[in-house]
Amino acid sequence: MAVLKEPAISKGIMYFNKNNRFRWEYTGENPFVFVQNGDKYFTKMNGKVTEIKDNSARLFQEISKLVISSINGDILENTKKFKTDFFENNNSVMVNLTPTQKSMQNFISKIQLFFSKNSFLVTKIEIFEGGDDTTTIQFENVKVNQTLPQDIFELK
Repeated sequence: MAVLKEPAISKGIMYFNKNNRFRWEYTGENPFVFVQNGDKYFTKMNGKVTEIKDNSARLFQEISKLVISSINGDILENTKKFKTDFFENNNSVMVNLTPTQKSMQNFISKIQLFFSKNSFLVTKIEIFEGGDDTTTIQFENVKVNQTLPQDIFELK
């Protein structure tokens, strides 16, 4: 059941390093930061940094794995968790991923990845959740192979 008439739009910045380092920062009215640094997970909200160690860490870990594997393309090789279908047009390739495991089907019905045919980079991720809820992650101003300061993956 959709509650909002207009989609909620959040903007932010995402950083990714192939060594299991990931930072997703929402900017705007309610800033929020999620950081994965190796096998440790942190959030920062209202100026407070929290290390996630309880069962909710598993949820953050799965979300982080999902986004990271979508960015680096590893998700396409995960045939145990997803049925994969490919579609293309003149500008992009769309990969439709349908979860095969019941545990994932409970909260995600499908994921669509859009790749640019020019750059071969992910330009958009759409996650279709239960009901009519959809999360869209649009990548803009993408910079690749940049040196990132390591402290960007630390919250203080």
